[in-house]
This record gives sequence, structure tokens and C-alpha cells, in this order.
Amino acid sequence: MGRAKQYERTELLDRAVELFRHQGFNGTSTAELVAELGVYRKSMYAEVGSIPGLVEAALERDSPAHRTRELAPCEA
Repeated sequence: MGRAKQYERTELLDRAVELFRHQGFNGTSTAELVAELGVYRKSMYAEVGSIPGLVEAALERDSPAHRTRELAPCEA
């Protein structure tokens, strides 16, 4: 039996969005995400499937207005 998750999905997504805001999607490595999120790489991939999956999950959980305001700087 596996261990219980030590993180909340919404917190994981919030922290990822913040990192993307500062560094952009293309400027953020997997190692940086793992360090910032405080989870193991395997846990991150188990939760979201892939880096594009992480971005998609972050976008899906927020309203369109929030996405525009929060993620517009990520396109740099």
C-alpha cells in the first residue's frame, strides 16, 4: 500500500502557476518544478501526467478572468 499524499492538488497547482508566471512555461524545468512544489518527480507525474498536463490542470481549475490575469505573463 502506498503512502498518503503529503500535498493538496490546489496548492500544487497554485505554486506551479506562480513559478510559470515568473519564469514562463518554456523557462521552467522539471527539476525546478519539483523543487518549488516540494514533491517527488514521480508524485508530480502521478498527479498531472506530464508538464503539459500540469499546465492544463492549472488552466482548467481557474475561471477565464483569473487565467487571463494570472497567466498572461507566462507567455513570455
